[in-house]
Amino acid sequence: MATGTLAMTNIAPFLFKNRFRGFLPVVVDLETGGFNASTDGILEIAATFFDLSNDGYLSISHTIARNVEGPQGSPGIPNKGNNRDSKKG
Repeated sequence: MATGTLAMTNIAPFLFKNRFRGFLPVVVDLETGGFNASTDGILEIAATFFDLSNDGYLSISHTIARNVEGPQGSPGIPNKGNNRDSKKG
């Protein structure tokens, strides 16, 4: 074996629990109607989940997205709701 290399038996397996202290890595995205929290609501929420390869690289597993329907009469919300299932992936 060459100097500076490790045998595969000496390398701990790449597991989410080892790499992220037991937490599941998720990216959450909120789409809003603006920057003012009192007038501009959340329009969509999405969460992207990841897989971890045997080499320790992250890749996108799947993404789930949902439109958020505000209360009736809210600015930009029609009287009839337009809730759609936006599941991606």
